[in-house]
Amino acid sequence: MKQEPGKRGGNVIIESDILVAHSKKSDWLKGVADPLFKKMEEGKTAMKTSSAALLELYYVLEDAGYGKEAILAKQAELASIRGLTIMPLTSEVILAAQSVMRTFRVPGLFDAIYAATALNQDDERKILSTDEVYDRVAGITRVDPRTYRP
Repeated sequence: MKQEPGKRGGNVIIESDILVAHSKKSDWLKGVADPLFKKMEEGKTAMKTSSAALLELYYVLEDAGYGKEAILAKQAELASIRGLTIMPLTSEVILAAQSVMRTFRVPGLFDAIYAATALNQDDERKILSTDEVYDRVAGITRVDPRTYRP
């Protein structure tokens, strides 16, 4: 289900909390993330994420004590998942993220990038995340991964 950059596909954008949970040895969302990734790998569902999520994953795993080689392996694993489309981080998304931060009081740059990605590159404008900051961004529907059924 890999698609060329810029092509639409999948039904929900996965925010970094799910990527982190799947990538770490233990995480409070691991029991939710791992089955979802298994379904993607089996071709039973398709999801999307921003390429910025791979950058954020680097910083989160580094802070958690993972070495650079282990982080690269996790990033490469995610990039190769059959049902996960990695959407490009464009200049339009970066500029829109600045507007999202200001307009909707989204304090984090990565959260603003995911919101801007949903608004600019996704027809359904849904984000799979536990982060309630997306609830205040007009035009986006946040879907809680703990209750999501693909």
